[in-house]
Amino acid sequence: MDFKKKKYSRRDILFGLRSNFKKRDSAGTSTGIGFQAKEIDTLMASGKFEKAVQELQKVLEKSPDHQQARKNLGYCLFKTDKLEEAASEFRSVLRSRTEDNFCLLYLGLILVKQGWTAEAISWWKGYFNPDQPLINRVLNLQISLYDMGSLGSGEEIEKSVETAIEEQKTRDGV
Repeated sequence: MDFKKKKYSRRDILFGLRSNFKKRDSAGTSTGIGFQAKEIDTLMASGKFEKAVQELQKVLEKSPDHQQARKNLGYCLFKTDKLEEAASEFRSVLRSRTEDNFCLLYLGLILVKQGWTAEAISWWKGYFNPDQPLINRVLNLQISLYDMGSLGSGEEIEKSVETAIEEQKTRDGV
């Protein structure tokens, strides 16, 4: 038997991989998240959180265990001042991902807004993200102030944490 060795160029390999990724990321997947994720990201980036909530709820109807969609839904609900619903979504994620920094951060922020500072501090004690030192520093400061009994008002805490989030986003180029 004579087997001829088939030659592949780098271009053939890259286009083959690209084709496979496109197939996996199509709207025809079981959750349909591929196409919807791009649309949802665009809605969130442009500040259209109400519409993003609707789209995320559709995703979660198809795939209720989709944790990233649930986190995004919590964030969009937070941005539309639906704090109880947002807290519920973050808690849902934290039941399976106890160290999810994003959920810990925003759940604590929601609790501070609602006047539950002690509970917020207990959630923030689980936050550790060396990639976001500005947020880490502010949360550690708030925890220390709480432990010393000299914590500021809820509005001051909220403002300092939100400022740290914005400064971290600016620093990260987000």
